[in-house]
Amino acid sequence: MRKLQIYQKAGVKHYWLVDPENQSFKGFVLEGSLYKLAVYGKATDRIIHPVLPGMEIDLQTLWHMD
Repeated sequence: MRKLQIYQKAGVKHYWLVDPENQSFKGFVLEGSLYKLAVYGKATDRIIHPVLPGMEIDLQTLWHMD
């Protein structure tokens, strides 16, 4: 079983997929018993999560952490 399905079944409310190779970020929110894409960003985007108030991530700084 994939991790997403395990988390979904367990009722984990938020699930993130961060892909440094493709410089992409996907944030999912559990609605009912299924995940729904809540936020998506690539490369130099600044994402603001619609469900987590005040959460803002500058993806460019994420990819260039030393």
